[in-house]
Amino acid sequence: MLLTIDDITRELCTVAALTVQGFSLPELKVHIKGSSNTGSNKSEILEIITQMIAYCRFPAATYALLAAQDVFDEVESN
Repeated sequence: MLLTIDDITRELCTVAALTVQGFSLPELKVHIKGSSNTGSNKSEILEIITQMIAYCRFPAATYALLAAQDVFDEVESN
């Protein structure tokens, strides 16, 4: 496996891919948290999800945004 992209980029790409799938919410939450843990901030994660609306339409993006809010709430409460 080539390791030419950094962990932040890798996690953001995974968040984008899982957002477009629209049905992998548990995995999406794991990677939203992973993205946050590797250095992405809340606005970057939300921008990635919002950008995917053009590819997956609003329902899948809405589920992803709700999943992101769950993760952000969990992180803030700990």
